[in-house]
Amino acid sequence: MLRKANIGAPGALHRIIIKQIERGKIFYDDSNLDNFLNWPDIILTDAKTTCFKRTLIPNHLRLLLGTGLDNDTK
Repeated sequence: MLRKANIGAPGALHRIIIKQIERGKIFYDDSNLDNFLNWPDIILTDAKTTCFKRTLIPNHLRLLLGTGLDNDTK
């Protein structure tokens, strides 16, 4: 479940790594992968967050996100 950012540092960069245990796959089929590839358009815009880089590997992914310059944590 996603929640709004509560970081008080406008313009901060965040490196996020999501890794599956025992080298298992994160995305099991194309529809699962397509859902993930479409989420930035919806969620990041609402959260005023920028995705600078996405790296997708079968057993993990890496994101480089930046908070908006007018970070509103209401």
